[in-house]
Amino acid sequence: MTTLINQNPIIYEASAGNSTREWREDDDNEDSVDAIDAQEIFDLIRSISDPEHPLSLEQLNVTQRDHIQVSDEKNSILVEFTPTIPH
Repeated sequence: MTTLINQNPIIYEASAGNSTREWREDDDNEDSVDAIDAQEIFDLIRSISDPEHPLSLEQLNVTQRDHIQVSDEKNSILVEFTPTIPH
């Protein structure tokens, strides 16, 4: 039996809904470049389940919208994660 590293994590309330982005008719156009923003990245990763608990990264406060930086100029995305236990 495996011992959990963090047996009793603090559980935070997840924000309502899975996505704040609305689909548009031109989203399927592969010839155009779509700008990506931090909210879109957050919507993609917020529901990922923690391997030790049946909770999402958002519920564990491992990821937050404010900890995501997108730079179209540099073609990069930075996501900062917060561990559930101090390191």
